[in-house]
Amino acid sequence: MRYLKLELDDTEEDNIAAEWQRTTEFIDGAVAAGGTVFVHCQAGISRSAAIVMAHLMSRHGYTLLAAYERVKERRVIPHSRGYYARTLRDMGFAEHVAREAVRRADGRFELALNFCLSGV
Repeated sequence: MRYLKLELDDTEEDNIAAEWQRTTEFIDGAVAAGGTVFVHCQAGISRSAAIVMAHLMSRHGYTLLAAYERVKERRVIPHSRGYYARTLRDMGFAEHVAREAVRRADGRFELALNFCLSGV
């Protein structure tokens, strides 16, 4: 078994996007070697989903919305406005944009994501 441990906190100061290349290369290497990959974080909510979504987008050509839908098919995504805003922030959207999109979307993540993509 091989591990890749990231030192990321679920805060605005940590830049998860700086880890996209490293995590994508790790996932690619494991799959190429015939392995299976389990991605998780301490809370198991936004950071792990963001890493998998980044991999789907960079290596498999998914759009952001398609990557979200794929992750949603495989795991339960809690319905929390704070979670949605944090996930959008982890995807690279500004905090104020993410919060406004979630507020306007009345708690519907797909709509909040569309608001972010269109510039709110």
